[in-house]
Amino acid sequence: MQVKVLQSFFKATVHIVYINTPAMFTSDTVTLKRLKAFAKQFMFKNYTINVFNHENEEGGILHFTQAIGGHMIALGTHGRRGVSHLLNGSLAEDLVNHSKALIWTTAIK
Repeated sequence: MQVKVLQSFFKATVHIVYINTPAMFTSDTVTLKRLKAFAKQFMFKNYTINVFNHENEEGGILHFTQAIGGHMIALGTHGRRGVSHLLNGSLAEDLVNHSKALIWTTAIK
């Protein structure tokens, strides 16, 4: 996993976060169980697991990053193009335009 290589290079703590929005609400119990399984599956070390409530994903990511004093946001993208990109937009693109932190993206396969 590329995030682990990045983490190792920077000797960083990874903050795994789920942005809980009204549109995609999930209970903390369910969310924490999923996040722990994710961290275990990819054998993360030196990480935190977080649930952050916000009105929307972009604002949640930006406010969470600011709250923890984060310097980089890493996220996977679907790499949508054309009409799909036009209709669905791009969270990564929105973050690049509004964040003071560095943004690192990788395509989700």
